[in-house]
Amino acid sequence: MKIKSFFQKKVFKKKNIPYFLIFLVLIAGIVFLVFRKKVDEYVVEDHPLYQYFLGQRMDYENSKIKLNKNGDITTISFGDYKVNLDSTPVYYGDEEKVLFPQTMAVIKPMQGKQFRINYYSSAYKDLDTYVLKDGKKIYDLSNFFLFDGGDVYFIMEESEITYGDQKITVGPLSFVNVNTFDHSIEIYNYKEDESQYIENVEDEVFIETGTYRVNASLDLFYFNDSSKLLMKDVSILKHL
Repeated sequence: MKIKSFFQKKVFKKKNIPYFLIFLVLIAGIVFLVFRKKVDEYVVEDHPLYQYFLGQRMDYENSKIKLNKNGDITTISFGDYKVNLDSTPVYYGDEEKVLFPQTMAVIKPMQGKQFRINYYSSAYKDLDTYVLKDGKKIYDLSNFFLFDGGDVYFIMEESEITYGDQKITVGPLSFVNVNTFDHSIEIYNYKEDESQYIENVEDEVFIETGTYRVNASLDLFYFNDSSKLLMKDVSILKHL
């Protein structure tokens, strides 16, 4: 009772209340910064990573690789090197797993629905199924694809990429980057670890499976004899 009485007299004394409130604000700020650092930083230890840019492979090899997000910019640091990342998927070199450095849209074309997953989410094979992991949540999904809101489409099942009279088959965990500004396509087939960078593509590019079809040039998908534009601002989508 004496301790409580002392606390009430000293802390809740009228002239001390502003200082106490400032103290609480400082503590809250410190907790927020610590939490924010944990959210914005992702560390990969003892796993080599790689990406493909314009058909060329970039390897990140170090005992500790850090990804850090500051606003819209995500960087990857390995050894003395630091590289800014876009939404191009980051692949593990020693296991069947992919890391997404940016927030991505999850499209369920058969239902006509669009959601989002946070940056640093991952996709990998779990037994015979490909799953998504966002934080501690794991989603077992089929008949869906991921979209970055710009040019990158991430594929979770065997698909055909077509443009004009050209057809290219890719497997799960592959991606397609369709740049309509410079009329180029980058197609990475994960199964074969093969990337193609194709220039001067004037035809519309389609991604097709046995269940859905996407026009990657116009950023729309087809479902139930209808079509729907993909959301460009991925951040406003409801979380999956």
